[in-house]
Amino acid sequence: MSEVSEQLEKTHVTTEDINDVNYITEGFLSRYSFKFEKKHSGLFGSILKGVLIGVGVVALAAATVFTCGAAGAVIAGTAATLAAAASAGAGAVVAAAAAVGSVVAGASIAAAAAAAGTTTAAIIAAGTAVSATIGAIAIGAVATVGVAATIATLGAIQEVRYGVGRIFAKKKLDGRNTKCPSGYEIVETDDSRKLSQEYIDRLIIKDKSKVKVQAILCPDYEVNQGYFNSVFTGNKHKIGLTIAQCTNGLMGHSLNYFTNDYRHFYVPSYYDMNIRNSYDFKVIGVPDDVTLTGIDNLKFRSRAGVAEEAWRYECVGDDYKSEYSKNNVVEDEETISNKEINSDIVRGSFGPYLAFNDTANKFSPAETVNIYIPEYKQANMNKYFEVRMQDNTPFQAISDRLDINETDKQLIEPLSFISGDPNDSRLKGYQYELYRGDCYICQFTHRMHRNFNDPGAPYNDEIVQLDTWKEHYKTDEPEQYNEINLGDVNAVQIGNWVTFTVRSSYNLNIRTLDGSDVAETAMCGHPHGYFPYNDMIAEGSYKHADSQVYNKGFSKSLSERFNMELPDVPYIKNWFGTRIMYSDIHINDAYKNGFRVFRPTAYRDYTREYGEIVKLITLESDLICVFEHGVARIPVNKSAVAQQVAAGANQVTTSNVLPEAPIILSDMFGSQWADSVLKTPGKAGNAK
Repeated sequence: MSEVSEQLEKTHVTTEDINDVNYITEGFLSRYSFKFEKKHSGLFGSILKGVLIGVGVVALAAATVFTCGAAGAVIAGTAATLAAAASAGAGAVVAAAAAVGSVVAGASIAAAAAAAGTTTAAIIAAGTAVSATIGAIAIGAVATVGVAATIATLGAIQEVRYGVGRIFAKKKLDGRNTKCPSGYEIVETDDSRKLSQEYIDRLIIKDKSKVKVQAILCPDYEVNQGYFNSVFTGNKHKIGLTIAQCTNGLMGHSLNYFTNDYRHFYVPSYYDMNIRNSYDFKVIGVPDDVTLTGIDNLKFRSRAGVAEEAWRYECVGDDYKSEYSKNNVVEDEETISNKEINSDIVRGSFGPYLAFNDTANKFSPAETVNIYIPEYKQANMNKYFEVRMQDNTPFQAISDRLDINETDKQLIEPLSFISGDPNDSRLKGYQYELYRGDCYICQFTHRMHRNFNDPGAPYNDEIVQLDTWKEHYKTDEPEQYNEINLGDVNAVQIGNWVTFTVRSSYNLNIRTLDGSDVAETAMCGHPHGYFPYNDMIAEGSYKHADSQVYNKGFSKSLSERFNMELPDVPYIKNWFGTRIMYSDIHINDAYKNGFRVFRPTAYRDYTREYGEIVKLITLESDLICVFEHGVARIPVNKSAVAQQVAAGANQVTTSNVLPEAPIILSDMFGSQWADSVLKTPGKAGNAK
């Protein structure tokens, strides 16, 4: 027992300490757990009366937890508790589980006995003879109760030992596939499969063998999706490891992993390594909240479930299927019942990422990679330099200014004129202190996951019915699906973040807030942001995507910027606040786009009496022009425009495109805020 305990201390993982775990995600239900309850009295009924065996089991498809440390695969369970009551006056025996956490991968059980009377006290080291793992190789993955039990015996206590041993000998705790001991039945616990706001209760940890590394978080892609979606279309790119890699892989672990701080996963530091592995893969962009895209026969998504239907979800890994269901179209009772209790399911929207078709896990989690241009080859390096030399865009300095006549100061070995030939030193090479002048080193935080905005209460995060899923998600009664409280399912506070360091031509530290959706900003009280501008908050008002807006003026990929000095005068003459310019007419099937041709004389200046033009809106082929202090209607391409004047006469004006004078609809109402003027569908009022 002591040897097993020492091994378990190195291999077990609880969700209170989820460092060293890579294959992890966040569900919306508390994990499935059950207990064994005695059906009826049997041979040992008089001895085991009142015995309750509670086994909290995580409902994982693999029923295992993977760790990168000394652990490989271990059984995932909450705890195993055994309480056995002996006859009154004889004493009480309690076997309590150690390391009780939300997820326990096998635990040595230390038992303590408390005397119920005045005579008997005993200690039971009755526990789980748990298979251990060494390195990343699983020696075994079963937990057997009652095999390695040593009991301090006294009278009836000895009988308890034999009773427990016969009932639970060779019974495996194998996730939801656990076989029920004879004389007992499996009963789901009260806190199983409930909607919960506790992040730890909803964690889903998967076995390494069930997971493929096929996604890359790429900050450049996130802030410039319009361009990169045309680059990453499923064509082949070389993906190679960078020099800088996470230091967590150096700390006695077989693989890299993200350090964890509750909802936050991050790479603490980097080191330079000499490995330069690279592979050719097909790469495709997966934008935020996309139902499905794919490469070859691989499918990728960034949305799980549907906001309008509570019972829609996606499984983490393959859903459970019995041997019968694997070979037949119709699902049997075993498959249906396992689907009902499955808690390895997720809902919500995920952030953008790049997907690639690696089916052999060439890369590991938390590794940093470079993505090269299509058909990149080291042998073509001279051609790449030739292309750059012929480019007219300015070069970026990568060193301090150096005098070409003082190159000898950069020799690796200083010149020696006393002995030997000075050229010997030159042949040994030069050294320069260089730096990358075309990039920024950025700390980037990506939000992985968020819940849906509910159609009825978009930013609600209060759960009313915790049991609504458990009570109404009945796979054998699909008509009950509509009874699941959609608002409660969408109210679960979901969110985790990943932080890492990258080199980029974009200064990702100064992204821009996105307030383009005025209605959403008004409802939730703030525009789309990003960390660290906004904290890592999973509350209802933050159930939206991170801002992907970036001011390209901060990019080093553009040419040099020139600052123009404004004249120090009290008034600038070139003010065009009421000018409307128009393009040429667009002609179908033409060789040029008329919408892009603006001639120098194709404009009309209107009166400044009502202030600047704030917004133009089309209405029945005309323009509604909103000034700061008025509203006007401007006909377009009208040969004759009649305006009713106060005196009752008609004034007729002609114009090729825009009239000289607009039709003033109001000189009392206007706007100084363009986003406050919205066009509604259809006509309003008595317009004709």
